[in-house]
Amino acid sequence: MIKKILDEKIFNLLFFLSLLLPVFLVTGPFLPDLIIALNSLYFIYFIFSKKIQINFSNIYIRLFIFWLVVIILSSTLSSDPFHSYESSLLYIRFFLSACMISIFIIKNKKFINYSFYILLILLIILSSDAIFQYIFEYNIIGIPKYNDLRVSSFFAEELKLGSYLVRLFPYLIAMYLFINKDKEIKPNLKIIFIFILISISIFLAGERAAIAYLFIILFVTFLSFNYKKIMLFSSAVFLGLYLLISLLDSSSIQRNFSYTYNQIKASDEKIMIFSTQHETIYKSAFEMFKHNIFFGVGPKNFRKLCSEDKYNFKTDFDKSFTGCQTHPHNFYLQLLAETGILSFIIFSIYYFKSLISLFKLVYNSVLKKINNNNLILLYLYLGFFINFFPLVPTGNLFNNWLSVIMFLPLGLYIYLFNKSVFLNNVR
Repeated sequence: MIKKILDEKIFNLLFFLSLLLPVFLVTGPFLPDLIIALNSLYFIYFIFSKKIQINFSNIYIRLFIFWLVVIILSSTLSSDPFHSYESSLLYIRFFLSACMISIFIIKNKKFINYSFYILLILLIILSSDAIFQYIFEYNIIGIPKYNDLRVSSFFAEELKLGSYLVRLFPYLIAMYLFINKDKEIKPNLKIIFIFILISISIFLAGERAAIAYLFIILFVTFLSFNYKKIMLFSSAVFLGLYLLISLLDSSSIQRNFSYTYNQIKASDEKIMIFSTQHETIYKSAFEMFKHNIFFGVGPKNFRKLCSEDKYNFKTDFDKSFTGCQTHPHNFYLQLLAETGILSFIIFSIYYFKSLISLFKLVYNSVLKKINNNNLILLYLYLGFFINFFPLVPTGNLFNNWLSVIMFLPLGLYIYLFNKSVFLNNVR
């Protein structure tokens, strides 16, 4: 009896804390990572106590386990295993936490309702605060702009507001579709206002990759719904505001266009990959891969080895830039350099599977052969597409804060396919 009460209290506590994961992400990596760790430990306990069987014959679960083995083996074979184990050994916690979140949804469908409204209110607050900070040079609690060209809201000196908003935007839409899946989805003024508010905030945050992702989201949304006139009107309003801000504030043009152009076109003779610094980092990462093809140098070890002469590239154009950074600034080059070709192939299989599924769903939506359940999947796949897009600079794949964001929608995805993940009913 006491054990049952204790189990229920722990379950409810983790249920509540998991709802607040997006809020805790604003505070930094510690609290969200703590919740992820507690969820993963409780999930292990839960499957044994409830005798839940995981479907290890599922090809994607097998591939993920194999990928984990590869990155741990990569750490083991590296020049500094214990430093590398910090990133690889417990990376499975993000998947286990996503499984636990799927259990929360199975046990109480209102988990998604609560999650949606918490995230919606949070994004509205952050977006409104970002606009306030843009106008008054400080946010509603006095945090100043730390960069003349970008706003950061409550993230302060960490300029990642745009990344946070755009990576969670598809998940917000997916949850909205989930809680309204038995209704006809019709755009209204509230939805249009929220779309425009978040879109403007992403633009003001000044992260060029986030702005590119935003246009992908808007384009897919335009294709996916039947209300083309309303979507066209909303897009026109956003683009109008975008152009107005650009005309009134030359700094936005400077960062998003002039600065980008100058970075890519370093000279009349040379076109760079994003920038001089990005190109040197990418060359260093690829050189590291060529010397360690199968298992790389180990997760988190790029920063330790990139200063070696054989890896540390400099360009002829500007020798002040070197290829030595904390990570290669591209997920796929990071996988090649730090974990080798096998890890890269497995990761790419997952990505292209999601990409194919996304294209099929978008195509069917254009032909009006799609229901609300498939729209939910469409936005989950769109989130995966954006989070792991290979053709833009990225953060560190093994970064705890970023991993929490990337794995957060996986709980809903596992719930939708729980019969292929769990062999018996979850009670």
